[in-house]
Amino acid sequence: MHQLLFALVVMSCSAHQECTDVIYDVYDSKQECEKVIFDKRIVNGNCYEVEAIQHLNERNVK
Repeated sequence: MHQLLFALVVMSCSAHQECTDVIYDVYDSKQECEKVIFDKRIVNGNCYEVEAIQHLNERNVK
């Protein structure tokens, strides 16, 4: 049985109004992730269950 992980995803916008989602960090529980949002006063972030981790050297880059 594997342990669920949770990623804190934050929306980051450039000066040109281009926005993208960025992974801030990964946590062992949803409660830990949500505590970081509260403690750091992150208003544009959410915690999402991690479905898979893909390392750069495993991607098919063409």
